[in-house]
Amino acid sequence: ANGASWRTDVEFHVPGTTSASFTVQLLRRDADNSSPASRSYTLAAGQSRRFGDMLLTEFGLDGAAALRVTVSSGSLLVTSRTYNLLGQNPWGLPQGASFGQFVPGLDATEAIAYGQEGRLIHLTHRPASAYDGFRTNLGLVNATASPLEVKVDFYRSDGSWLGRREGGETSLPPWGFRQLDQAFGAWGVLEDGYAIVRPLTPGGALFAFATVIDNHVSGDPIFVPAVR
Repeated sequence: ANGASWRTDVEFHVPGTTSASFTVQLLRRDADNSSPASRSYTLAAGQSRRFGDMLLTEFGLDGAAALRVTVSSGSLLVTSRTYNLLGQNPWGLPQGASFGQFVPGLDATEAIAYGQEGRLIHLTHRPASAYDGFRTNLGLVNATASPLEVKVDFYRSDGSWLGRREGGETSLPPWGFRQLDQAFGAWGVLEDGYAIVRPLTPGGALFAFATVIDNHVSGDPIFVPAVR
């Protein structure tokens, strides 16, 4: 939206005294990722390695995805930055400038399990076409190898319920990733609101996040993780 061009740099670091071996799997958006593309790496103790624009450079993907990291030996820290890299533009912004958000690696034990809920706060919405205010995208990632049904309830900051998205809009295939672009769009302008995410399938678990993006052509985002 508004000319944004997103990419993600990912960094891996070995904090221990022995090397670490790990695999990175590509969980494509809106896809069954039962058999995902994967890449394997080994890093020495105390070493870091950064992959610029990792989806493209390592997986050849020009699109959206989540990344699943599995460590087979040693220990590992993972961080990433997703950012809008400006090209030529009619707004006088410097070409090559970037506006981005930090996204931490999340351990599988942090997933929102069946019977739990995740809350996303500090959300706001104006249409991207307004070139004013902010828009909110909401992301869901299935943390299991089985299909998962999910419901998301949306609220104003005063606690009044706006509505719900569920069923085909939010269901996730195995290891599935889905993003609800401009998630509050059905309820008009929202100055301040929040969302509650719940997995509906027994044994299921998911991660949820929101990205609140500046509509003033910069695409400057903030990352909002769900609080379980």
